[in-house]
Amino acid sequence: MSTIKVNTIQSNTTAGVDVNSPLETVPSIDVTGSASIGGGLNVTGVVTATTFSGDLTGNVTGNATGLSGTPNITVGNIIASSATISGNVSVAGTLTYEDVTNVDSVGLVTARTGVRIDAGGLVVVGVTTVAAGSVSAPSITPTDDSNTGIFFPSADTIAFGEGGSEAARFDSSGRLLVGTSSARSNFFNTTISAGIQLEGLGDTNRLLSIVSNTNDAFSEPNVILGKTRGTSLGSNTVVQSGDPLGSVCFQGADGSEFVEAASIKGFVDSTPGANDMPGRLVFSTTADGAASPTERMRISSNGQTSYFTTSGIGNRIGHAASAGTSSPLIQGGHSASDIANMTTSFYVWTNGNVQNTNNSYTIISDAKLKENIVDANSQWEDIKAVKVRNWNFKEETGYETHRQIGPVAQELESVCPGLVFETQDRDKDGNETGKVTKGINTSVLYMKAVKALQEAMERIEQLEAKVAALEAA
Repeated sequence: MSTIKVNTIQSNTTAGVDVNSPLETVPSIDVTGSASIGGGLNVTGVVTATTFSGDLTGNVTGNATGLSGTPNITVGNIIASSATISGNVSVAGTLTYEDVTNVDSVGLVTARTGVRIDAGGLVVVGVTTVAAGSVSAPSITPTDDSNTGIFFPSADTIAFGEGGSEAARFDSSGRLLVGTSSARSNFFNTTISAGIQLEGLGDTNRLLSIVSNTNDAFSEPNVILGKTRGTSLGSNTVVQSGDPLGSVCFQGADGSEFVEAASIKGFVDSTPGANDMPGRLVFSTTADGAASPTERMRISSNGQTSYFTTSGIGNRIGHAASAGTSSPLIQGGHSASDIANMTTSFYVWTNGNVQNTNNSYTIISDAKLKENIVDANSQWEDIKAVKVRNWNFKEETGYETHRQIGPVAQELESVCPGLVFETQDRDKDGNETGKVTKGINTSVLYMKAVKALQEAMERIEQLEAKVAALEAA
């Protein structure tokens, strides 16, 4: 064994160790001064040193500031309140630290307060354990931003803090919560075990924005809702007719829970097959005083659109153009090849005019649908009493003001009250104003006129017969 030159080897002395010979083995070294090893030192026990340089194997405890090694320092354990390491240190056991600089490779790290890596990076082979932290002091943070990072508020929960406030978390059920720390127990009218919940405060929050940056004219951002009947991930079992495929629900808090106010849902609309997935869209709203939505509009797989209204106006169609025949309010046609190309056969114009190609307006009139069929009473006196007027609409009504001909509802009502009806006036939102507007069933008036004409024809024929008899006498 080579000679180890030391002033003293004992506790609480300021001494040094100078080893210039090849690697030596000693039980332990406790030096409060400094130790310099020229040839190497293998310590089977514990090295406690204020500063230490050279090649070392063994354990280091205490203040390891100034610890350096060329080419490397290899130790079993480092236990230090602080350590400034200029070389590379390979720790076979456990590195327990409060602050460590320039650590390249460690076996297992158990953290007390933090670690600083200035160069080279930190490679951990094993498990890194950190404190739970808090929203104001996350346990994993970036340099010089101690209130932003990752913390662990409870078991099986990972949270992300930003500027001292929680931004998002994965809770113990696997839900991603953004802008809130608690999941809605009745979100989508059911208790969910996984999903995404986004919450924001104020009208400037945009909770979800999807933007596609591409020069491709046929690419766009999209959201896909899909379903299979498989019982496991990757099991693409074919869905069946009537299966719901996805929904977008709109909810509002009624004071106790979130209740669905409206929804848009997709369904399988017939029996699917290979490269065959018929679908329909259903639009639903919840009526005032109700607690669940009702289907209001359906677009079937063949494009048929159906509506259902329980009150108010069934369908309202508005046009920005003024009254006239230059802008159609409704256009219909046949022989269509798509949504835009067809042969037009029917128009409703903004002034209310109805135009079709054959001037035919029909009614359902099959005898199999009718009963109590008898001849109508005389309409002679009614038609004779009808006042046919010339008039025009007032300009402030917004209707066309050209000269027109026809009866006035209030005047006709005194003669044929059954031909006059009333409609409730409504404001722009469809609410009743308490006033009414009178209208006339002109189609019935025309039938009364036909009956009166028949009576007139009969009288004319009788007079013609009398005239003929007088002329023959």
